[in-house]
Amino acid sequence: MTVDVLQSLRFLFPDGLLPNLTHLKFAEYTNSYFQYLPMFLSPRVICMRLRLATLNARVGSLLSSLPPRFLSGSNPSLRNLEVIFPSEGEFTHLSGLLSSLQTWHNLQRLYVSVADVDVFLRVSRLPYLHTLILQDFKGQPSDRDQESLHDPTHLFPALRLFEVETTLAIGCKLLPFLQRSKLECLSIYRNSEITPNDTGTKALMDFVKCVGDICDPFCLKALRIRARKSRYAKFSNILHPLRDFSMLKSFKLCLQKSPELSSEHVVWIGESWPNLETLSITSSEAVDYPSTVLSIFASLASQCPKLHRLKLEVDACYFTDRAAIFMRLTQADGFRNSVSSLKYLDVSTSPIEGKELVAAFLSEIFPDLRCIRSSVTNKTYNSRWQKIGQLLLPMLSMTKKRERFLLDETKGSTMTASSKRDWATDDLSRLEYYWDPMVEGDGSDGDDEIDLDGGESTDDDTIEIRH
Repeated sequence: MTVDVLQSLRFLFPDGLLPNLTHLKFAEYTNSYFQYLPMFLSPRVICMRLRLATLNARVGSLLSSLPPRFLSGSNPSLRNLEVIFPSEGEFTHLSGLLSSLQTWHNLQRLYVSVADVDVFLRVSRLPYLHTLILQDFKGQPSDRDQESLHDPTHLFPALRLFEVETTLAIGCKLLPFLQRSKLECLSIYRNSEITPNDTGTKALMDFVKCVGDICDPFCLKALRIRARKSRYAKFSNILHPLRDFSMLKSFKLCLQKSPELSSEHVVWIGESWPNLETLSITSSEAVDYPSTVLSIFASLASQCPKLHRLKLEVDACYFTDRAAIFMRLTQADGFRNSVSSLKYLDVSTSPIEGKELVAAFLSEIFPDLRCIRSSVTNKTYNSRWQKIGQLLLPMLSMTKKRERFLLDETKGSTMTASSKRDWATDDLSRLEYYWDPMVEGDGSDGDDEIDLDGGESTDDDTIEIRH
């Protein structure tokens, strides 16, 4: 759409082009089109997503003129707001738009690519806000801001998902504002360099303790922590404050060097997090030999039966561990009684030798495996894991056939017709062994988190504008 067309439309429709529009996406890649945004707004807009090419005084002035268009009635329609702009812009230019946040009392989801404490506090009393995502968070609560904690009853009453890009130390200062929330998903990360005071293990331990003290253990379902400067952390110290979080379904941890995961830790995970479905423990720096060994997969298979997504760096080269695995595989029944439901395995940069032994081991403990993935960082190991994927397909098929035979022998008389039909059609031709070079080192899949978007639609009343 050219500037001439937009000018003509603005002349022909001075009161707005689409009075019944409910969904608007405005993506500006040059700074000459934003002035035409108001002509597409209407009091009925439910979802608005703005991607700005720049943030200056002129754009800020236009942003300040937008809120009245959403406040023409006593019941503002806006439910979902996303504002994305370059981090190098002056944040003060957003004040006109963000100062009206607390008046949009029906807002349910807010995403801002650069935010500060003022934004955080302005939305804290919105009664229906269930999702808050603040990237590139600047500053921290002052002593005066902390005064609102004396009566936290009305702070974030409906919040269920909070994601923030900041340091762990600042995260500890933000969490008390959420103490009355029924938080289900919590994510904290920092991509850029952080201050020297926030580089050690203490900040991580303080944050995990803060989560344990403030979050409701019967509500929290997903926890993601990425602290790329933290290392030498003991996994037992990380787990201890979270021992009562029995509803946890997803746990993702990325440190500079991932902590060792032992069989004792896995037993603890299985007992404390019986509903765990996703586990990701990774390091932000490549290591030659991870401290966790391959046989840990067997412990995970037996202790975490609901686990279906796993990302873990293991040492698949350690000779004595390989010998122990071989002994266990040759035992009577081996792992034939595995109840693991794991379907997606990401081994990241794990070193590997003895492809056939590793493939046989995985086929026994993860009989439902559907996808295996590794990082392209190390071409040699990546090539070997690709070979694992090729070896696994026939092995898993044999495992399934054996399971069918055993099931027929032990439970054939009690199986329903539906169950028999499922077993008969459950072939292994769907195994995928793909290698995605864009996989991040933080272990975030992005496909297992709780959907809290409020049921956004892309019906005919949606318009997307790109320039």
